[in-house]
Amino acid sequence: MSEEKQNELYVNKECLNGLEILKEHNLINLCPTNDADADVDAKDIFSSFTSSTDKKTTKYPSVELVSSWSSNSKIQFDSDGCVTSLDFGGKRLHKGLPCDPQVFGDQYFSRLRTLSLAGTDLPIKDIMAILPFIQVHIECLFLGGNALGVIGAEQISTWLPKATSLVKLDLRYNDINAAGITVISRSLVGTNVQYLYLEGNIIGDEGCTAMVDFLLKKEENSQIREIFLGANQIQSSGAASLASLLHVNKNISKIYLEGNNIGANGAAAFCEVLEKLNGDTGLRNLYVDNNNIGKELSNKLATLLKSETTIQDPLDV
Repeated sequence: MSEEKQNELYVNKECLNGLEILKEHNLINLCPTNDADADVDAKDIFSSFTSSTDKKTTKYPSVELVSSWSSNSKIQFDSDGCVTSLDFGGKRLHKGLPCDPQVFGDQYFSRLRTLSLAGTDLPIKDIMAILPFIQVHIECLFLGGNALGVIGAEQISTWLPKATSLVKLDLRYNDINAAGITVISRSLVGTNVQYLYLEGNIIGDEGCTAMVDFLLKKEENSQIREIFLGANQIQSSGAASLASLLHVNKNISKIYLEGNNIGANGAAAFCEVLEKLNGDTGLRNLYVDNNNIGKELSNKLATLLKSETTIQDPLDV
């Protein structure tokens, strides 16, 4: 294959139409990377794309232009030129979604696997308007930092059982608290979600125990492999609930509890269960720094798990 052919970049025509809609509503930007492109109006760039009725791909006029879309990971394409990931994280959308939510559906983005609305302040009614259009194929959904609260959690919980392909769910820093995590846990029973991000939701011991009882206590209820519970005001009784699940749940391999207050009693509860199991556990990593447990118990946990008890990058999954 010639170097010129390798440098050609194509995009699925339906995706191109969807991207144009998103661009018209300022949800994505064209980011020229050189002075020549800087003088070209965005509308003219779109209209200059070549296309034909017998082809499903459209050639971009500039390698630099399409590269600018994906260079910051805001938009990702597969080898067929179809959009697989859209990231609107940080966009100010508190006034609501500026376009028709069906733009996210199969008409334009049939291969969309990852969607981030994190930190957008998008109202829950707009989030709920989008979700039906992505529920069949979405695998990773990021909704962190949107102040969803209990009401938002309740609404999202009605949708979760329909998200049959969902593997990663991010609900960090949404003020969900114990009531919200209870309904979320119930709705996740029997789903395929494996990575659950719940940091900073103030679920406390009550929410932690409810989550264990509904979602994690029975292995058949849950495919969860990694759960992120940092900064949730979990204390010793919540930690004891989490420890108890290890007797029956062999799926879960990582529990993140950093920045809580499980204390020596909570750490001891994990130690006691791990000693009884004597290696018969799926748990491989337990992250408990900043929990007032002391170096001795921290080292004991590390020995029982034959792993570290310090933090690794939680999004490196």
